[in-house]
Amino acid sequence: EDIVRELGRKGFGVRIFNAYTTFEECSSALNWCKTDDIDLVALAHCIKNNKGTEFTLAEGIQRQLLTFTRVRRQEIRKRSTLQMEIRVLMDHIWREFQGYAVKEGNKRKKVKVFSDFWGKSSLFFMNHYPHPAYILELGEIGLLRLSKEHNLKLRKSTIEKLSYVASQALSRSLEELKPELLILKTKLQDLERLNKNIESFEREIESLLLQTEGKLFLSTRGIGVITAAELYSEMGDVSQYENPGQIIKKAGTNPIMKQSGGGKGYFGRISKQGNPHLRYIIYNLGRCLA
Repeated sequence: EDIVRELGRKGFGVRIFNAYTTFEECSSALNWCKTDDIDLVALAHCIKNNKGTEFTLAEGIQRQLLTFTRVRRQEIRKRSTLQMEIRVLMDHIWREFQGYAVKEGNKRKKVKVFSDFWGKSSLFFMNHYPHPAYILELGEIGLLRLSKEHNLKLRKSTIEKLSYVASQALSRSLEELKPELLILKTKLQDLERLNKNIESFEREIESLLLQTEGKLFLSTRGIGVITAAELYSEMGDVSQYENPGQIIKKAGTNPIMKQSGGGKGYFGRISKQGNPHLRYIIYNLGRCLA
């Protein structure tokens, strides 16, 4: 990026080529040798056939938004993986904590102990009382006292369900589950750290977005602050595009045309020859708007 930026400052027109493009150009010439001269000829053909992408790096607030939104997405994916690991650990420690089955007529229905598994109350018990032995020791009176002391706002029905699953649990002893309990504690600490990181990134993203024209995306129903920021940071200034086809090609969502003989041909899969980040955002945005 530093090289591209410096060449741009000196007035050079910069084009970016996918390495696979030059490979395909060499193959189409039935030339499997690889030398610098052959690569230069292949690049010249790419330029002639307009296969290169004119590339300008994001600057200023757009660059800051681009960095924050991409890092936030990475943190979200890390959090999703971590949440799955925590659920697996809770399955080993106390599987009924996530819910239990009851029979209603001829059907089985899952009953959740906590309406939100990642809510304040559920996380409190996973942190401090992750084993049924703790709940049985506290009893319903102890659970009610904890709810008042830590402002958990536990309903009577939740306390009853928690006591019930503790009494019906088939968990191993605390001594046997010592490794899992320690791992669970560290995973929950990691989850808390990730949540704080994501919140801080989102505050910065919102502040930056309101300083750009990207805030106009918020006028569309179904587009939130984060989506608008991601879309603006990947697309850049909308005025640089003359028609929708340019954005479609940049994202790589244009379908590949296949034709043989005298037939009309048909459109196959999308090309995916574009910005994968922009393509990901457009796909999610399309789902939201649909």
